[in-house]
Amino acid sequence: MNIDTNKITKKSIIISFLISVSFLLIFSLIYFISYIPNQPVDIDLSLKESRSLNALEVRSAGKSLLKKSELISKDPLLLRIPIDKAIDITIKDYGKQ
Repeated sequence: MNIDTNKITKKSIIISFLISVSFLLIFSLIYFISYIPNQPVDIDLSLKESRSLNALEVRSAGKSLLKKSELISKDPLLLRIPIDKAIDITIKDYGKQ
């Protein structure tokens, strides 16, 4: 019996195509189930608004601390100065050395 291994038949092409398509479908299904994140249930709108307002207040308080001067303690003299002024003083002191 002589079998020609180089001969490509129509049946083998169809089988290869169907296997390729099935692998793509399986991969797509696994990707859809595993990797696409599920969106969490939306929380109460009023709670969400209050949290965002609280975050804005905290952020603005932090920014105001960076921009104002104040006396923190007298015993060991401790002052809070604006960040821009502190950067300038540090650069001048570094330049003197």
